[in-house]
Amino acid sequence: MSKYIVTGGAGFIGSMLVRKLLERDAAEVAVIDNFSSGRRENLEELGDRVAVHVADIRRFDEIAPLLRGADVVFHLAAIPSVPRSIADPVPSHESNIDGTFQVLRACAEGGVHRVFYAASSSAYGDTEELPKVETMTPRPKSPYALQKLVGEYYATVFASCFGLETVSVRYFNVYGPRQNPSSPYSGIVSLFMKALLERRSPTIHGDGEQSRDFTYVEDVAALSIQAAFARRLRPRLQRRQRQPLHPQPDLGNPAKDRRRLHPGTLRTAPRGRRAPLPGRHRRRRSRPRPRPVLLPRRRSPPHPGVVSPGPPAHARSLIPAPRDPGPRPAPPASFRTARPAPGPTGPGLLE
Repeated sequence: MSKYIVTGGAGFIGSMLVRKLLERDAAEVAVIDNFSSGRRENLEELGDRVAVHVADIRRFDEIAPLLRGADVVFHLAAIPSVPRSIADPVPSHESNIDGTFQVLRACAEGGVHRVFYAASSSAYGDTEELPKVETMTPRPKSPYALQKLVGEYYATVFASCFGLETVSVRYFNVYGPRQNPSSPYSGIVSLFMKALLERRSPTIHGDGEQSRDFTYVEDVAALSIQAAFARRLRPRLQRRQRQPLHPQPDLGNPAKDRRRLHPGTLRTAPRGRRAPLPGRHRRRRSRPRPRPVLLPRRRSPPHPGVVSPGPPAHARSLIPAPRDPGPRPAPPASFRTARPAPGPTGPGLLE
């Protein structure tokens, strides 16, 4: 049976995500929340179908046993408020940065298969370029925006350094049921609806010409599950972990064989692009050196007028005297030759 854990599952978006996960077959869903911003009534109708654990994500000892062995951890626990991060930045920093680090650390040590991180569109800042895309340079304008952006970077680092599969999705303005309108940091849609139900005019800042995008909470939960269970992420991350120290040449692609990168190259860029480590990363081919030609050693002729000294005096007595072979016997008459007589036809004839 699959095991899914939602941090901040008692909140506005987390409670909808829990309901969507329960619709999957054979799913065991657990919630971790300290109810600082979440509400218990958001999970009352689910009864015993969900295991609720009261724990603080900033404390590693509390969450490590709960996260161990989970298939997917949906990390939504945070203090999601820009004005609150400005008025009281310390709790936001501890929850959004320290808490995220402890969750990723517990997941990496506990063998969690994948972590889904709920990022924020506030990382884009006040840019006029539309539409917003992930390749844009982040420009956070508030402590909350910076804290959520640091969480994205932490998720990427844990994926490349510790092999933990992570996926981050930046939420835009979300609205829907179970959104708390009584909080001063609540979303603008819930505040407008509350003002209309109370028959009073809502408060609008500025000239009223500004516009924003809003996303229904049920759509956000469905897309979050779709991103968390994407099949494309796992094989790409496996290729990062199993990259050989010495890449073998690709015989089917000569162009790829020519681009032999450094063995420590990390695939942090999109497919088709690689970021080599600094330094020389191309292997230099050794050129064949010409073999030396060995010439026979020649003895120099003796200098005229120089007489060899011969052996030393004490060794002359040890050298035997040359043996006189005596007169040679005369050859048979049949083998005697005559001196060649000069003539017009050349040498003489044999007798």
